[in-house]
Amino acid sequence: MSLRIGIDIGGTFTDITVADETTGDVQVYKSLSVPSDPLKGITNGIAVVCQEMGIDEDALISRCARIVHGNTIGTNAIIQRNGPVTGLLGTKGFRDVLEFMDGTKPDPFDLRMERPQPLVPRYLRLGIGGRIDYSGKEVDTLAEADILGAIELFKKENVESIAVAYLWSQVNPIHEQKTRELLGLHLPDVPVLLSSDVLPQLREWDRTSASVLCAYTYPAVAGYLDRFRKYLVEHGFKSEPLIIQCNGGSAPIEHILKIPSKSIGSGPAAAPAAAVQVASEFFSRDDINAISVDMGGTSFDVGLIRNGLPTFTRDLRIAGMPLGSLATDIISVGAGGGSIAFIDPGGALAVGPRSAGAEPGPACYGLGGVDPTVTDAFVVLGYVHPDTFLGGRFSLDHSKALQAIEKNIANPLGLSVIDAAAGIIRLANFKMVKAIESVSVERGVDPRGTILVAGGGAGGIVVGALAEEVGIDRAIIPRVAGGYSAYGMTVVDVTFDYTRTHAADSDKISLDEVNSLFSELETQALSDLNLSGISTEGVRFQWFYDAAYWGQAHELIVPLSKGRFSDINDLRSFFDAEHERIYTFKMPDDKVNFFHWRLNAIVESGIDVEETVALAQTDASEAMREQRAVYFGVETTKQNTAIYDGTKLLPGHIVKGPAVIEELTSGIVIAPGHRVMVNRTGYDYRLGKN
Repeated sequence: MSLRIGIDIGGTFTDITVADETTGDVQVYKSLSVPSDPLKGITNGIAVVCQEMGIDEDALISRCARIVHGNTIGTNAIIQRNGPVTGLLGTKGFRDVLEFMDGTKPDPFDLRMERPQPLVPRYLRLGIGGRIDYSGKEVDTLAEADILGAIELFKKENVESIAVAYLWSQVNPIHEQKTRELLGLHLPDVPVLLSSDVLPQLREWDRTSASVLCAYTYPAVAGYLDRFRKYLVEHGFKSEPLIIQCNGGSAPIEHILKIPSKSIGSGPAAAPAAAVQVASEFFSRDDINAISVDMGGTSFDVGLIRNGLPTFTRDLRIAGMPLGSLATDIISVGAGGGSIAFIDPGGALAVGPRSAGAEPGPACYGLGGVDPTVTDAFVVLGYVHPDTFLGGRFSLDHSKALQAIEKNIANPLGLSVIDAAAGIIRLANFKMVKAIESVSVERGVDPRGTILVAGGGAGGIVVGALAEEVGIDRAIIPRVAGGYSAYGMTVVDVTFDYTRTHAADSDKISLDEVNSLFSELETQALSDLNLSGISTEGVRFQWFYDAAYWGQAHELIVPLSKGRFSDINDLRSFFDAEHERIYTFKMPDDKVNFFHWRLNAIVESGIDVEETVALAQTDASEAMREQRAVYFGVETTKQNTAIYDGTKLLPGHIVKGPAVIEELTSGIVIAPGHRVMVNRTGYDYRLGKN
């Protein structure tokens, strides 16, 4: 039996999924995260898996054909600002790019918005003589004396990592490459990250920021991944572990370390892969138009899927600093199970973004937490039973949940505990609905034409209310919802992505150059895959370009259906269509500016899903565990509700609301008037008469 393992470290739990490549069966396991040592959280989780499966670590890990991991090491280093002493070399006169940014503010109306503090102090940001112009021509020779002077300062200040970002290096990287050679001679143990490798595209602040983020996170990411790889090797893993990237694909460790910032924000990026895999039981891949939602312990993450593919953005930022890389377009809001409810200074109820996390956790965990959270509200309203949480492996304290909400919310607002708990849920749901609208309505997509795929331990609890609010009449909740992103990691495609800057206008562009450019990127991708030991059999390419109408300040990332063109009108038609889809109009007679050309090389890694064989008998009464009081609706009406054991529900069973389905690591609340049809890989949730 060949296995795959997906590992996702969250703010509250470390999720591990184990998938059988032959049968497609998947099991989800959880252990509390260990923020001080994430690898300890993984080994604790592996111990849980081994105990449940009745085998030891060697037997488990040696049977794995693939192990995929999403980590937050780089993200944590940036947020906590505990990274290494980092230096930056820039073109003379431009060392303050990090301070000036792009000359704008994310919110121009926020007069109190603080400017992001650079990760590199000004005295370690040094200007180097020499200049490349926009065409790639060397205007001034590189001032090696300036570099040698910088080296002496870096030695004195014990600089541990260096970023190099010169003007127009994305067109001609020769000065950056010479700089790296000199630094390597005098500082052989210090990693050097070049902007021409990290982000070879226009926009100086983005490129400099991405290079600094890479340099700042490299030591922590490299050290952690080295420990992770050694742990796997010690226990018999024979392949190279794969790491999730912000573009939603996975890649080997060596590929990640070339651009370590690609691992930032990578965990949520695996969720769309899980959504596509689950939805493929109901639709062909090209017909999947869905909104993926993942409600975990700390956040609520939302992504849009069109025609079986996630949407992408270049605007991903961490602590106000742009990564610049092509990333899965994920919106995250502080509305997870651990999000804390409180009374704001104006006397109103508020939820998040502060989270109880794993330490001390929600009040009902009984681990010292006293603040009321969304999970506490679930317990009070009867959505989660204290004795069946995580399959009974982790008992909750109902009385502590009551006390936390009563003391901190109900009494100050003059409400009953039930009404206060319901208010917490409604406010959290409101934040989630706004996030769903951000990736759909604000992107020119009507959510009513999509399905909702809900993951995370609490995704199934809120799915009915969210779908109803945005007008979606169908949702799918995977059986492995409790390990949604970790499951996505077991089926995520291996993805290598590439960018090339080639600025041209639609009235002057050479299609031969475009075709040659895409051909070169494809050749490079195939070579890199082979060097990484990844089979190129069945590899497929995705092509994109960044373009804008003449005079527009910002370009669109435009997906293409092919990488070879013989007609300029054919090439630009993709941009006109994408512009019309997003903004409702196009200008086919206006000139188009092309800037960047992108390629994704993808090796598909999904697991074939066996076709569901529905039972003749739809009655699910044999799976009913008990009946208990559960509160529904705006009026928080108490209803005697059937509680079902999800492990006993079989394909073909139908469960009508009001009801609650309790899975081992998640739950589903079915509102009155809604129903669920059970399938092999998940639950088909229908609203109303649908």
